Amino acid sequence: MAEISTTEPEITPVNEPLLPPPLVNAPALAAGVDRTPTLVRILLALFASRRGASLMVRENVALQLEDWRENWGYSFPVVVMDVLWNLAFVAVAFATMFWFAREETNVKLRVWICVHSMQCVLHVVFLLLEYRRMRRRISTAGPVYSLASSSSSSEAENELDRLPTFRRWDKLNTALAYLWWAMGLIMLSYTYDNYGPQRLFWLTLAFLASDVFFLTLHTIFYCALSAAYCFCLPCILAFMYYIGLQERASEAEISMLPKYTFEGSNGDVEQPDVRACRMVPVGTNSPNFSTEHVLPTEDADCCICLSDYENGELLNFLRCNHHFHSKCIAKWLRVKATCPVCKSLIG
Repeated sequence: MAEISTTEPEITPVNEPLLPPPLVNAPALAAGVDRTPTLVRILLALFASRRGASLMVRENVALQLEDWRENWGYSFPVVVMDVLWNLAFVAVAFATMFWFAREETNVKLRVWICVHSMQCVLHVVFLLLEYRRMRRRISTAGPVYSLASSSSSSEAENELDRLPTFRRWDKLNTALAYLWWAMGLIMLSYTYDNYGPQRLFWLTLAFLASDVFFLTLHTIFYCALSAAYCFCLPCILAFMYYIGLQERASEAEISMLPKYTFEGSNGDVEQPDVRACRMVPVGTNSPNFSTEHVLPTEDADCCICLSDYENGELLNFLRCNHHFHSKCIAKWLRVKATCPVCKSLIG
């Protein structure tokens, strides 16, 4: 019988990926922005009932989807729709003020509508400049990231970080737009009582209502996505597999992963305080993975599905000493060929 190891091997987490970022994340890195999804992290902390490795897995998934959402937001169809939507607001605003210039002389509402229209124009300008900048970065991303193995890779990344980004200015413009929205709401409350119903009043109300609608939709989307990270991660993995975010592992690589059978702890009569489970290797493993592993009871769960291991379940043990359900890690590796916890390569 194979010798049973009584000590758990030391785990050395890898905080950085071993390969340079893929092309899909090149625009986010080139933009020089913080790629950490701050809002999603906060919502994950509210929804998640566990900490440690399981939360790290969900944060890694959230980071990848946040990169994809940022890049998708600057794709050509989305940019065209955003530009047309904002320019339509500007056209309606100035047409209404010009057409009813003599009938309605509410200076406060006119000032608010003019500033709101200017914010829409600034958003369009920043959007187009950032879109052109990202297209230029993508066209040169190949040569830049091919230098990752050379000594000049850090200089190339620093040069990208020093480039000005229009996305930050757009976010500042959005923050100021929310403050201006609050001022418009205050103006409406006084305007309706003093001047009665008028066309500028209803135009301002329509602008405020559209802002509230999109803000509410944005908040609901992030809350639902954060809940899905915690309670329905397999569905998120299926979506990531569909859109093909990362370089996937092949079926041959997945089938070659070391396999273990889980055996739960029934307690020890002589040492009742010592509770540990076992991971029994399958006969098809290589000689390097033919030794049983002792697993503490508190660690006998899968970080992907958050379910406890059951007796007889098949597990996969990665070279980085992280373990998962075979079905769960197979779904993950079909999306990205790295460990869900430490991001190290599976090979």
